[in-house]
Amino acid sequence: MVVYRTAALLGLLFFLEMHFSQTVSATDCPLDLSGSNFTLAASICSNDEDRGTCCRYLNALIAVSIAGYANLTGDLGVSSDLSQICLGSISETLELYGVTTNATAFCGFGTKIPVNYECQGRTTVTQMLESPKFANVTANCELPLSVETDCRTCLNAGILYLRNLIGAVDNLTLSTCRDATFVALASQVDNGSAVDIASCFFGVQGLMTPSDQTPSLSSPQASPSPLVASSPSQLSLTLPLKQKHHVYHLTLIPGLGLAVTAVAVMMLVVLIFLIRRKSRELENSDTIDKASSKAFGQLPRRFQGGPTSMFRKFTHKEMKAATDNFNTVIGQGGFGTVFKAQFSDGSVVAVKRMDKISEQAEDEFCREIELLARLHHRHLVALRGFCIARRERFLIYEYMANGSLKDHLHNSGRTPLSWQNRIQIAIDVANALEYLHFYCYPPLCHRDIKSSNILLDENFVAKAHDSMAIILHSDLQFVVKVADFGLAHASKDGSICFEPVNTDIRGTPGYMDPEYVVTQELTEKSDVYSYGVVLLELLTARRAIQDNKNLVEWSQVFMNSDSRLPELVDPTIADSFDFDQLQTFVSIIRLCIQREGRARPSIKQVLRLLYECSDPMHSGFVEAVEEGEYEGTEAKGRTSRGKMRGGELIFHSGDGRATVREIHGPICKAQDRSPLVNSGQIQTHKQVQISSTRGLLTTTKVLIPIGFGTEEMEAVIMIDVLRRAGADVTVASVHPQLEIKASGGTKLVADASISACWNETYDLVALPGGMPGSITLRDCELLRKITSKQAEEKRLYGAISAAPAVTLLPWGLLKRKEMTGHPQFMGKLPTLWKVESKIQVSDELTTSRGPGTCFEFAISLVEQLFGESVAVEVAKLLLMGATKEDPRKEEFNGVEWTVGHTPHVLIPVANGSEAAETVMIADILRRAKVNVVIASVEKSVKIRASQGTKIVADKLIGKAAESIYDLIILPGGFVGTERLHKSRILKKLLKEQESSDRIYGAICSSSEILHRQGLLKGKRAMDSARVVIDGKVITSRGLSTTTEMALAIVSKLFGHTRAWSVAESLVFEYPRELKD
Repeated sequence: MVVYRTAALLGLLFFLEMHFSQTVSATDCPLDLSGSNFTLAASICSNDEDRGTCCRYLNALIAVSIAGYANLTGDLGVSSDLSQICLGSISETLELYGVTTNATAFCGFGTKIPVNYECQGRTTVTQMLESPKFANVTANCELPLSVETDCRTCLNAGILYLRNLIGAVDNLTLSTCRDATFVALASQVDNGSAVDIASCFFGVQGLMTPSDQTPSLSSPQASPSPLVASSPSQLSLTLPLKQKHHVYHLTLIPGLGLAVTAVAVMMLVVLIFLIRRKSRELENSDTIDKASSKAFGQLPRRFQGGPTSMFRKFTHKEMKAATDNFNTVIGQGGFGTVFKAQFSDGSVVAVKRMDKISEQAEDEFCREIELLARLHHRHLVALRGFCIARRERFLIYEYMANGSLKDHLHNSGRTPLSWQNRIQIAIDVANALEYLHFYCYPPLCHRDIKSSNILLDENFVAKAHDSMAIILHSDLQFVVKVADFGLAHASKDGSICFEPVNTDIRGTPGYMDPEYVVTQELTEKSDVYSYGVVLLELLTARRAIQDNKNLVEWSQVFMNSDSRLPELVDPTIADSFDFDQLQTFVSIIRLCIQREGRARPSIKQVLRLLYECSDPMHSGFVEAVEEGEYEGTEAKGRTSRGKMRGGELIFHSGDGRATVREIHGPICKAQDRSPLVNSGQIQTHKQVQISSTRGLLTTTKVLIPIGFGTEEMEAVIMIDVLRRAGADVTVASVHPQLEIKASGGTKLVADASISACWNETYDLVALPGGMPGSITLRDCELLRKITSKQAEEKRLYGAISAAPAVTLLPWGLLKRKEMTGHPQFMGKLPTLWKVESKIQVSDELTTSRGPGTCFEFAISLVEQLFGESVAVEVAKLLLMGATKEDPRKEEFNGVEWTVGHTPHVLIPVANGSEAAETVMIADILRRAKVNVVIASVEKSVKIRASQGTKIVADKLIGKAAESIYDLIILPGGFVGTERLHKSRILKKLLKEQESSDRIYGAICSSSEILHRQGLLKGKRAMDSARVVIDGKVITSRGLSTTTEMALAIVSKLFGHTRAWSVAESLVFEYPRELKD
């Protein structure tokens, strides 16, 4: 058999060699790219962050040229013998005009962007036009397509056509057939119209240069300076080809012949090797499967979460018996068939058998288990186990007894879901997506949200207080859960998607994001689009595709008119809905199904709106507001209000359940105690009335500028607290570089340069202090203009520590304002207007004293932006405020901590560690003259900490481990804690720390690391006080207790005098308890 295959292969190769020798003459590429705007292509592709647009632009340019070729020949691209010639010529031309080879390689030029669009055997335009349902595409893609709704209709028709034509295939086939569909359409019109269709299909503009700028057809290579002397707007590919191929023709052919012969011999050797190896693999497949299963032997231990979440490995024999020899099919999931399985112990689960096992399937399967086993959320179907046997893969999920939302909406005989039930279901699904998008690390997206993947779980245990439950009958309770997770894949922005981009199409007709067909990129906004379709399905009880009509398109005529909104509602509940809620619900849908992903809200914003919608009387959501403005009170802050205006929903920020849902957390186990809000520590000169329409649909935007010498504690605390409250915070560097070294030595990385923020409108501009950081900010002219504009337009601005006196005063932004600042700079402030209070609010200006008052400062800003209730919730999460029953510090088994040298302290960090805790410990200890090292356990010193704050560690943990430390302190953060726990080097350091009787400690969740290593055995940790010291172990409860913890460390190392001195520089009241 091997001999026959080899002979056939060699014969084919020599035939190709002879054929190539005869046809390799310098044939010209017939594609005409004259008029193509290669200058714009080079500009787009020069931006590494815009590679998606670059690829779409290049794809569109090639597709337009092939459409012109098809218009002349009727073929869907050039012949195979010309493909390489055209690809080479086009590549040279792109490179000539500044499009780098890296960009073309990234875009898959020649594979993902070919020059022949053969679509599953169809090679001509006629075959495409005569294929089933192509007439529907033609009818829905009538020019012009410049209007968004027309383009979306065309794209949706194309999606349905391709789905029916090619089914579930790999993305490469989808992309090629999409391009073939475009060529079939565009070949029937003139070049200008073809460009218009391409702009719609590929989502790009400016493909052609204006005709009045088109130069002659002379080759760009003829000019010594092609980018100047000859524009790429007019281009013929033929001349360069003639020059090159004819000159080297005689030399090229013998070389190619020798190369082909050598390749043939090599392929023969490889073929024999592969056949033998395949034989051995088949013989040993059972052994391989056993080894694979063994690799998962420790997974149950890692992910076991108690009796209700047992996670284990199942055998193939168990799978076969539980599914009655795989005869209990209940559905088809994203990557396989789903069976109902009942085991001998009576437990019932759902089993998904993976359909496709590739060479990388084992790694992918491991990755899926690793991810899914970590997901624990009330509204996500739980993974119960797995099975690897006989080259098959199985995933075992909890069984959902009451079927899917699709069953309840579309199957006759079911009790109709009530209006409130439908809103609650929408909230529950949004909760699940919020968890995936915002609270997983890395962020996850589902990729196939649809009604059949939203399951209902029966629960006979009463849960009257559980607001997330969906009560469908008087004696039964159901919980909504999202199901059908496939394999995980990293998207362009670093997030994870639950279906692989380069393997299978996992969108469903009617639910598929139109942008995905164009961009081939998956983001969480694709989930938001699909979720919007599910909302429409909930509202109308119509299928996503019904009577050959797309639900989104069908609903447009009703959503565009308030008077017709009731016609959208499912007739079975036509008499029971609330019209105000219906208006809100429809507005949410309209936002979710925007054609462009960037125009859609985040699922977090959607969830806030849904909470308001579910309880309008509680939040005042539907109260009308004159002129789009509202009145607030000094005592209660702002209330949330909104109204419909011309079919458009206008929202204002405020308090209430919805806003509270956006708070990021928790920090640690929060105590139910009132924070220090409105307790006399914050003095208000006049409550600010904000007239800007800032709220739920428009994200509350905050600017925090930083520069060299900025006080890192103040900057990071403000970033952390405001982001927890739901603000969209931009950290902007006033220098050209984004990485800056703060006043205490910590390196921070900004999100953007201040120049990128000039045209933005912010609800708040907050300046951190620090020296010389306040001077650095003062000298930034752009920042002065931004802040001055903020003050002129009566929007919030604030400053802390040295910034009021050093930065705002020279800018003239303190006139007739009561203010406070750091004690060292109070002498510079106007005598009649300065106030010695921790926080001073005067109209739109808020000022504060220093790092020790920064938490109160940030909470005051949260209250002004979002209302008192949100400020209270955030403060609770931060554990702000201490009572007599809650002492600041307790010490047991007291011992001396003093050392005979400058103390050496290690703070290990990971992605997801609490940034504020890390920075606060480092800054305070450095103020006390302690040598502090921040060490990364990741592969890079650059850390993306909690709330997205970016810091740069001093060194990697491996390098740091070369030294001995008097103290190792672990910052908290749940994600960071897990990553720290995985560091073998850190585990070794902690063990050595204990055995050498040196000091160690942890904040909040990171105490779990010490517990797992047995380093808290016999110790009191986070017991009855905010800071607990037991011998040489110190722990604290959470973020706002970090200052007290750091000062307690200083006190133990150096004594109370130095601790008091450091506290004074922070403007932090040194607790009497620390002196005991």
